[in-house]
Parts: sequence; C-alpha cells; structure tokens
Amino acid sequence: MLLEAVQDAYRTANEVIGRLGLAKPERRNLVPWLRRELVETNLRRAALSCRAPIRTDTECSGFWHHVVIDCNRVRITQSSNPDTTSPLRYANYKEEYARQQYLPGMEEAEDALRVYAVVLHHADVNADTPDFVVIRFPEPDLKSYHPGIIDLGVDCSVDEAANETPVEDVADTAMPKIKIKRRRAAGEP
Repeated sequence: MLLEAVQDAYRTANEVIGRLGLAKPERRNLVPWLRRELVETNLRRAALSCRAPIRTDTECSGFWHHVVIDCNRVRITQSSNPDTTSPLRYANYKEEYARQQYLPGMEEAEDALRVYAVVLHHADVNADTPDFVVIRFPEPDLKSYHPGIIDLGVDCSVDEAANETPVEDVADTAMPKIKIKRRRAAGEP
C-alpha cells in the first residue's frame, strides 16, 4: 500500500505538470514540491483505509508542514533522498522523532514512544516511477540509520543460513517498472 501511494504520486505529478506545458527549468522547480504533497496525501489516504490513527503535525517554524502516520508504536513520515544511504535532510521534527524512538538493543529512554520509520523515495524530475522506495529507521543525528532496510521495490530474500530454511522465490508482479530500471542500470537486458 505504501509503495502504491508513492508510485501514484510520481505518476500523477508528471501528468499534472505535463498538462501545464511548463519549460524544463520551471518543471525542475515544481515537480519535487508537487510529488511531496501527493506522496503525503496518498500516505494519509492509505493510513485511513487501514483505519490507522493519523495525525498531521506542524514543524515549530510554523511554515513547513509534514504528515505523520502514527499506528500503535510506529511513527512514519516520508522524505525524498538521493539514495538509500544518504543522510536525511535536517528538520526539527525528524530529529525529535528519531531521538524518542526505541528499537530492540537500545537503552529505553523515559520518553521513548515508538519506532520512527521514514519512507525514502527518489527519481529524476522527468521519471514517472521512483528509482527506489524503502523504509529506513534514522539515528537521532539524522546522518545515519539503524541497521535494517525494508525495500518495497524488489523481492525480499531471507538469509538461508541464518534461518536454516529454504527461501521460496516468489515473482513480484507489482513492481515491474522499478525492477526493469534497476536491471538496466546494472547493465542487464
């Protein structure tokens, strides 16, 4: 559902901008802003369809807003990032959420409320689909991430040695565009 929310935002943003007939410089300025709004709107809709508690929060500057999805002990926001390992763009709310989170193996703070997850995505301005869509768990400094990544755009595989059970290879028909992009980028046919 999260993947579909992000993919739909990319497709819709390009359709809307395409109908406006903007020049490349104007397009480069407007597409990221429209994508962000559409991704957050779609994430809100996805959460509401699951009957998850949802809240829209405002950063302390009073100028920027962001959508926060709270579901039990998980707090989710979204961000466009150039890749899956680059530090998050700094924001007071991201730092606060990351500081309050409690993951297994961490010393539980008194104000530890939940796990903070960020849906990361990115693509060129002209792309109709994102290059990647992943979920990461940022460290409080926002410069790195806790171990583990949930890749919503490729088949998930399990380390057989660690689990001592064979892994069944299931074809993922929901993600053909992202998979094709990744194969082409890797030089595969």
